[in-house]
Amino acid sequence: MSNEVTVTIRGHAGERAELRTGGQKPFVRLSVATTPRRRSGEEWVDGPTQWYQVKAWGDFAENIAASVERGDAVVVTGPLRIEEYTTDEGVTHKSAVILANAFGMDLRRARARATKVRPVRPGDPDAQGSPAGGESANAGDAAADDPAGAEAHDVSGKWATVAAGLADETREEDHVPA
Repeated sequence: MSNEVTVTIRGHAGERAELRTGGQKPFVRLSVATTPRRRSGEEWVDGPTQWYQVKAWGDFAENIAASVERGDAVVVTGPLRIEEYTTDEGVTHKSAVILANAFGMDLRRARARATKVRPVRPGDPDAQGSPAGGESANAGDAAADDPAGAEAHDVSGKWATVAAGLADETREEDHVPA
């Protein structure tokens, strides 16, 4: 869509992502808090915390719900919307909502282990529940622990190399005091 405002935020999940059903597709909505940090002399000072609601649907929502816990460092990208709602008391509120089209762990603040899944499609022998790409269920220890039998990939080593290269390019607001 033209003239659409797309944003990318880094922050922390305000609650565990919970999958909701009841419509045509599974749905997830969770809050993400961002707090800018600025250096003031020799100290780091927190700016005001801003909260965003994040929404996703379908298989994407299921993956988010299976992955995100309260406090997890995350990165979210998607179009920004301002939604308006009225409480039972008649008070109108506005909320900043990101319709996520990308969602992941912030690997500057955590390590992650990815589990490749395939969406369930009628007649697909490689659908979720079968190992990704048709490999055997013994594709690794994590796959054996996963009831869906999905193939797991340890990405922490790969990303550690990338993160080490980015360390010199880190902006001031990315630093967290020890």
